[in-house]
Amino acid sequence: MHTDHGENWSDEQIVLAYRAQHHVEADFRCLKNPYYLSFRPTFHWTDQKLRVHACYCVLALMILNLLRRQRAQSDMVISTVETMKQLTETKEVSCSIRHRNARKKPWFAQLSKLSNRQQQMVSDLDLDRYLSR
Repeated sequence: MHTDHGENWSDEQIVLAYRAQHHVEADFRCLKNPYYLSFRPTFHWTDQKLRVHACYCVLALMILNLLRRQRAQSDMVISTVETMKQLTETKEVSCSIRHRNARKKPWFAQLSKLSNRQQQMVSDLDLDRYLSR
């Protein structure tokens, strides 16, 4: 095995870096996923807009990796694609109601029925605070 870091890194560090390469490859596969975080198709024609689109995709991937890491630290091992799937399936439902008291809001929001994994993610990430109220 060859590396430019051979003088500075121990054999163990070199092997660990090589074995961690699959994370980078998985991230590039995520950018090809047609359902989540897809880099293509792009509907932009100027170089500037293509660069901004690429920046958004990489930024979203970075946030998802941080989220995956946070999930792993709280004993919920979940892939990036599964994280996107679970969060996409978490829906906010707005309900309208009629109150006799005109001072109360005529509607409220709540989350749709959640799986156990989704409930844990909503709770751990404190997503309830973003509900429309």
